[in-house]
Amino acid sequence: MNDSLGRIHPQRRTGNERLHSRGYSVHDKATLLNFWEWYGSDILNNTERGIFAEYIVAFAINGVTVMSDAREGWDSYDLISPDGVKIEVKSSGYKQSWKQEKESIPTFDIARKLVWDAETDTFSDDQVRSADVYVFCLYNPRAAYAPNMLDPLDVSQWDFFVLPTYVLEKNAPEQKSIGISGLNRLGARKVPFDQIRSTICEMISLSDRTTVT
Repeated sequence: MNDSLGRIHPQRRTGNERLHSRGYSVHDKATLLNFWEWYGSDILNNTERGIFAEYIVAFAINGVTVMSDAREGWDSYDLISPDGVKIEVKSSGYKQSWKQEKESIPTFDIARKLVWDAETDTFSDDQVRSADVYVFCLYNPRAAYAPNMLDPLDVSQWDFFVLPTYVLEKNAPEQKSIGISGLNRLGARKVPFDQIRSTICEMISLSDRTTVT
């Protein structure tokens, strides 16, 4: 096997790294941080908001230790807690960064997926839900919010719904998406930012007891 073609794990960067040519800096301002500012500042955009939601949940479950890791974009689940709980994070919202004629209806992707193994570059034979628990992140400002009131960095402007995967497997095995009413019907627990980790631990513990009995 050619080791040069093996999996490359992302390294955590500081943002101070510079664009260079053979080690010679292109410009003092041409830094990785400058790229991040240019590329990722629109965290209301669907793509960046989803990744930002992952970061919020990662910080909620790991605290400052999240700072030692780099995000891996193709894993079969989004995050893993210090207790080894596999977590899938989904994001939606009423308001978007583009002009809207009316509010969006929040929906979340819950479809089973083929699992890709980055070590072997192969897919699983079956579609599955790989995580132990889902955290659904709803950016909650409604139409009445003026643009200058929107701040995705304010965790109080988010609602977080926690639902064990076994509930989806039991009640919505083939369902591909779900809305807020569906989450409420399945008993998803709405919690603030500072209760995400404890709620995940409690629900996983309950699911283990349910499985045993």
